[in-house]
Amino acid sequence: MILFAGLFLLIPFYFVSWWSEFLVSKKMLADTGISKNNIKIKVRNANLITYSLLAFWPIGWYVVGYVLK
Repeated sequence: MILFAGLFLLIPFYFVSWWSEFLVSKKMLADTGISKNNIKIKVRNANLITYSLLAFWPIGWYVVGYVLK
């Protein structure tokens, strides 16, 4: 049950992380000439990779535990 609650909570944390990292990156990279849309896509992709790994770790442990029973 805790596994599913943790996985469910990754969803809002993903969006908050994406939003906050986008705002910081936009401010830090304002002088470089990179478009806001390009920054948004790069931050989204980085967060997708990170949160996918965060989701696969407990799912993997659950599957391994289920198989070894």
